[in-house]
Amino acid sequence: MGIEFLALGLNHRTASVELREKFSMVPDRQKAFLSRLLHEGLFDEAAILSTCNRLEIYGVAQGRNIVSRQIATFLTEWAALGRAEAPFYAHQGGEALRHLFRVASSLDSQIVGETHILGQVKDCYDQARACGSAGRWLNLFFQKSFQVAKRVRTETTITALPVSTGSCAVALVRRIFGDLGGQKVLLIGAGSIGATVARHFSKHHVELWVSNRNREKAEVLAAEVGGKVVAFENWAGMLDSVEIGIFATASEQPLLSLTQAARIMHSRKQRQLLLLDLAIPRNVEANSANLESLFLYDIDRVQSLVDAHYTVRLKEAEKAESIIAGRAASVWSGIGDRQARGMPQESGEMARDFAKPGILVRTT
Repeated sequence: MGIEFLALGLNHRTASVELREKFSMVPDRQKAFLSRLLHEGLFDEAAILSTCNRLEIYGVAQGRNIVSRQIATFLTEWAALGRAEAPFYAHQGGEALRHLFRVASSLDSQIVGETHILGQVKDCYDQARACGSAGRWLNLFFQKSFQVAKRVRTETTITALPVSTGSCAVALVRRIFGDLGGQKVLLIGAGSIGATVARHFSKHHVELWVSNRNREKAEVLAAEVGGKVVAFENWAGMLDSVEIGIFATASEQPLLSLTQAARIMHSRKQRQLLLLDLAIPRNVEANSANLESLFLYDIDRVQSLVDAHYTVRLKEAEKAESIIAGRAASVWSGIGDRQARGMPQESGEMARDFAKPGILVRTT
């Protein structure tokens, strides 16, 4: 019998956040769990991927079967859930390899194409190496996953178009202004949405002012993004001198009426003004969009761009799936061929992956 490879876990699609919390593992807990997995003889090599959206175990056993139900029971008891059933999924062999490639390439993420997951997979692998639970096979599988993730990024545009509210807000504004460097931006509202958008704009070297009912909150955000604070009672006057205004407050009534907007545009001598209204209820009266030289985008307009970009990502994901399926099949069949020949000395590409420096190999 050759090697067995298992990927078992739960994620944002199969388990609620309350259940995922119970299985979440900080690094010290991961180390202890990996030690138990190997000590109990469940795996010869193992790694744990623990993020806010998933908990997954990747394990290798040589010369014996891996029983996924046994691993699931072990994990459930470790989480102190007794005999409770957890919605685990399990993939074995080539399908487990394909799953790892999909995770590293962000095709299994809540937001397809996000880039943070690859770093988390690398951290998972580094943790297993540090614990001595990653040997020749996990070394091969994870190295291949990193290579595939790189191919997906370079051969598709899955990560090219932004899909967050903040990044799409910037994209809309750039359609009007092009390069944002040096543009004056006023943010009214320093809550979570306002802060996210401010961080995205700050990357484009704008001059940023922040206004909020709670001045201390405005000061904290302004310090973070390199901006300045405007007293909340003075934000309307600032619209005379900026090019871009962003509204993101929790006000139940419009902050900017049509009459106020008309007065501001008259004061500006009809110089172009772009307003982003990201609030619900809206902070700017909608008919202000009828004023000459005033461009008004609400949250639905931003969301429509998010949706359009995400549709493109999903189409690119189809190309990525083809890359991943082909590579997983090739790697796994190569392993089968070697085992059928009695595992001769590795050569070429596979040998290079087995021989990466600094890899801790567990001997059996």
